[in-house]
Amino acid sequence: MYIINFFAKILKFIFDRLFGLISLIFLSPIFLIIGFLVYFDDGLPIFFKQKRIGIKGKFFTMFKFRTMRNGSEKFGTGYYCFENDPRITRTGIFLRKYSLDELPQIFNIIKAEMSFIGPRPPIFDELENEIINKENLKVLNSRIKVRPGLTGYSQVIMRNEGSWNEKLYLDNIYLSHK
Repeated sequence: MYIINFFAKILKFIFDRLFGLISLIFLSPIFLIIGFLVYFDDGLPIFFKQKRIGIKGKFFTMFKFRTMRNGSEKFGTGYYCFENDPRITRTGIFLRKYSLDELPQIFNIIKAEMSFIGPRPPIFDELENEIINKENLKVLNSRIKVRPGLTGYSQVIMRNEGSWNEKLYLDNIYLSHK
């Protein structure tokens, strides 16, 4: 069983890198179009960079197309936004609706910081103010044993809604199948 898991992890790692490179090649025209839209809507920078917690608890910089006004994470509710948040740009509304703002995470996948599928990586200080249920503390430790994902089980089930405890419950279901 250990050998099968070992080879499955290697295959997933290779698939992520290879599919990431192929995706980047085929999606490069879309990257250019989105880049121009972000630039003409609100100027530079085109990408939003954010410190996230990755595999083995190591920090990495995650990339997204910028969907909010430049520097808006320093105002209002910070990194957290809400429906009809005035800080979201016109282009940002469209990008968020179809999750196109997440496409630059393909760079993180190619760099082996992320995988296509896995628990979403938390923002480095996101969990400081969260009250995590006792039964979910074990899940938090399990999450950092796998590469974080561009999408995961909790995103498929509840998109961006739900508390951290609900997300951790769903992450635990995913992790139990690893």
